[in-house]
Amino acid sequence: MLCLLLVFHIITCLIVNINKWDFQNQHNIKITATGQKNTEAKGSEVWLYELKVDGVNKTLSNIDSLNPEAWEIRDSYLVSYKEQPASLEFTFLGSSDIELLVSNHPYSGFVNIEIDGQSQEFDLFLNKDDAKKISVKLLNNGYIGLFNYTIFCFYSYLLMCSLLLSITDEEIKNIDLKKWSFSIVSMIFITLLVPALMVYIVDPLQFYRASSDQIYYAYERYQNPGLAKNYEYDKIIIGTSMTENFIPSHVDKMLSGKSLKLSMAGSTIKEQSMMTKLALNSRETDTVIWGLDLDALRKDANETQPITTFPKYLFNSEKFDDLNYLLNKQFIVDSWRKLRNRNGEHYFTADLDTLYNWNKSYKFGEEYVRESYRPESIKIERRDPALKQNYEENIEENIIPLIEDNPNVKFVFFYSPYSVVQFRHWYEIDPLIISDIKEGKRNIFLKLSKYKNVQLYDFSANKDITSNLSVYKDTIHYSEEINKLIIESIKKQSYLVTPHNIESTESELFKQILDFDMVRFINLKAN
Repeated sequence: MLCLLLVFHIITCLIVNINKWDFQNQHNIKITATGQKNTEAKGSEVWLYELKVDGVNKTLSNIDSLNPEAWEIRDSYLVSYKEQPASLEFTFLGSSDIELLVSNHPYSGFVNIEIDGQSQEFDLFLNKDDAKKISVKLLNNGYIGLFNYTIFCFYSYLLMCSLLLSITDEEIKNIDLKKWSFSIVSMIFITLLVPALMVYIVDPLQFYRASSDQIYYAYERYQNPGLAKNYEYDKIIIGTSMTENFIPSHVDKMLSGKSLKLSMAGSTIKEQSMMTKLALNSRETDTVIWGLDLDALRKDANETQPITTFPKYLFNSEKFDDLNYLLNKQFIVDSWRKLRNRNGEHYFTADLDTLYNWNKSYKFGEEYVRESYRPESIKIERRDPALKQNYEENIEENIIPLIEDNPNVKFVFFYSPYSVVQFRHWYEIDPLIISDIKEGKRNIFLKLSKYKNVQLYDFSANKDITSNLSVYKDTIHYSEEINKLIIESIKKQSYLVTPHNIESTESELFKQILDFDMVRFINLKAN
């Protein structure tokens, strides 16, 4: 009898731990810029710099559920100053505490942080600029998981004991332990097989096969691997939100062929590299159009989002890792809903031309750039001493291996053209930032120019783009019009970086920076 109980206990442990995410520390967090402010405050702004869960950074600007109408990305930070109250909601795993780094300044308002239904409100107002850390203790769901586990085992033992007491000692002696154990394991296997098979057949992420219903998942990092594996293309478009407004049909017309956009908002170079590798391994590709975002280049070469927002298991070829998808609670529910002709809240209908395109969601113009700009942040932000090193390591570790492994693929890189306001902003913080960027870009050119299958474009010298604020919604994000211009320039090979023009390009940008009247720009905002 003790042997049977021991076996049953082991099986119970396995059952509980198979779907361990249900019993680990999964939390729901909601951060709300309430729109309320201190009587002395000049505004109700909320600047979110960094979120740490158990000491691990979670980049807030990469949250896929970000509402662009209410929150804006500023140099990897999130800012709310309009359309308030404005909320961010997401889930994460953690065990003890959360630390949120926010800004305190004369324009700061109230922020409400709600975790698992328990909320706290903070007044961020301070009569001087500063950065403040807010620490919030979490309800440790590990204890809840342990409690659930204990209850599960207790009732299981009761059931097992009742079963054993109902049979005689003679019958117990005749039990074939191997057959009994095999039966239990078979039941467990069948229990897992049914939902996994449902996810495989329905395939809400189109991970195994393309769907004809044009219904896509809202989060690019989850949807793109399926597109790369199962859709037809010979060209791919890679990058951050700066590349989301490319129209594949326009690219096809200009460059000939069939293109697929695989952009990921707020993505790091490491994530983009993984996406590119998957696409190159999935389809015969002749061209990679890759937008190099200066903000992405300055991040660590190995940085990716946590598994809750960047599912690495969808980007590799390990079949066993597919279980993370097939047995994922969310996709089991989504598959069941789809079988009942009910799409989940995270799915929408679109065509590949408009998929993840945000051009129609914003207004563009100098007034909107001015409205989004906050000069007080100059006193908070600092020069990053690791910028040049991160530029170099991102190229060497995440880009050059792909170039060398695919000599028959043409790699077309371009720097996403930030507005002159952004460059002037960096100049106001520290002129050496501009020098660091210039040196970093020069090193990138020297490394990439060694390869015959590489082109690098830089539109910084084009004053009609960088100084034309009518095509920007903020200091870095430009309209679909510029994406079209970039493709047309690539076709004509205009603004191609060469040893003969690299200095003049940087000189022209520096001239624009010095000529830009930041005082006028700020004063117009104040008026």
